[in-house]
Parts: sequence; structure tokens; C-alpha cells
Amino acid sequence: MQFRTNGIAVGEPAAFYDGSAAFTTTALGAATNLIAAEYAGDWLNPAATNHLNQVVASDAPVITGSRLLGGTNFQFSFSGPIGRTYQTWSATNLASPGGWSIVLSNSFGTAQSVFGEYNLPQAPARFYGGVSP
Repeated sequence: MQFRTNGIAVGEPAAFYDGSAAFTTTALGAATNLIAAEYAGDWLNPAATNHLNQVVASDAPVITGSRLLGGTNFQFSFSGPIGRTYQTWSATNLASPGGWSIVLSNSFGTAQSVFGEYNLPQAPARFYGGVSP
């Protein structure tokens, strides 16, 4: 049995065990994947091909853009599952575990979320992170 995802063969043909063959889909990315199982046939069974669509959904928030707006103004955008809460954190020192603070708490909506910090005091560096509990 040769398995294919999106038209590309997945390794070598899989052997039958107790009348079935299998492969794992854990490495597939977030998308709709067309999975095909192709059987070349033998003297007892005719050739056959079956297809199914597998949707691999990722519900992790995604940063969709960032930009410097001039001076000390910074902005980034991100999206996530509608209704899920999130927090944006910032720090000026990655080595200081207690140096992180929440700068935004909200819930994702239908539009992408935008976070910005404007007229920041000069600092050697500023770091951002996010969690979606």
C-alpha cells in the first residue's frame, strides 16, 4: 500500500498486517491535506485507490507582522482562535525571570489583534512574548 499526502509518496510502500496498512500523520502541517492510499493489486485483489481529506488544525496564536514606526514606536500584529484569551508580555532583560510584565490582556476576535508601544524610553533592548492559556 503506497500512501501519498498532497500527491507526494510517504516513504516506501507500507506492508499489510492483519489486512490493514497504516502511516502516521503527526508531521503534517496545519492545512487541509489530501491523503491517498494506492493499492497496486495482486492475483487475488484488483488495484484500487482511495482518498480522504484530513484537516490538521493549529490553534496556536500566530504573529502575522511587525514593524518599527519610527523613533521608539513599535507595533506587531497576531491572530488566534476567536474567543480565546491571550496575554502579551514584555521585558528589557531576558536573563531576569521576574522582569516580565503583562502589557495587554484580551480575547481574539475576527480581525487580527494589534499591539503597539509608542514613545518608549530609550532602552538597550525590549523583548515581547505571548501566552494563550
